[in-house]
Amino acid sequence: MSVCYPGPFANSSTCDGRPDGDSTLEQIIAFRYLTPGQWEALIADASFEVSEPGSVLIERGDRHDARVFLTLDGSVRGRDVSGPGVAEARVVTAGHYIGEREALFEEARAVRVEAIDRVRALTVSGDRFLRLVHESTAFAQALGSILRDTQGIFMPFERFRVALLQEGSQGSVDLRSARMRASEGVLPLYATTREVLTEILNA
Repeated sequence: MSVCYPGPFANSSTCDGRPDGDSTLEQIIAFRYLTPGQWEALIADASFEVSEPGSVLIERGDRHDARVFLTLDGSVRGRDVSGPGVAEARVVTAGHYIGEREALFEEARAVRVEAIDRVRALTVSGDRFLRLVHESTAFAQALGSILRDTQGIFMPFERFRVALLQEGSQGSVDLRSARMRASEGVLPLYATTREVLTEILNA
């Protein structure tokens, strides 16, 4: 994997391997809502990485790497290597981003991500990605929609809400009941996501 550093603008760069006029970044969902000034600041804080076929961009179980990858060219494959066999998760093509859950929720990397072919990507640190949530209302709203509708991130909270209402309708809340046990794990999840969720919901 080679790393190069771009110029200050999304469409003009001296970064080796990135042609002038590349508009892929501006088409990536959520990121497309950034203003020119926000793009300029993001590009200045990011780097471009080139990964050759078969190289690993993300390693499963890594708790120290919270980078978010915005893919410009090529495709990557997620592989679940937790068991005795290797299960393929999904293929992500150019014009998408990967790795955001680790930045948002302080999770260990869930899958190994490998380059299928030559991949060029803009990489943003986890802290810089979180800054976008705070700085851009439009970005936060788009990201929240993706998390809710595509990734179902709010489903544990919905199950907890339903279980709480069902228990409350009986006049009391028994945390030992089957319904409440079914929603256990939501409080630790909320503890790690409350700041980001609050920012997204208030956007």
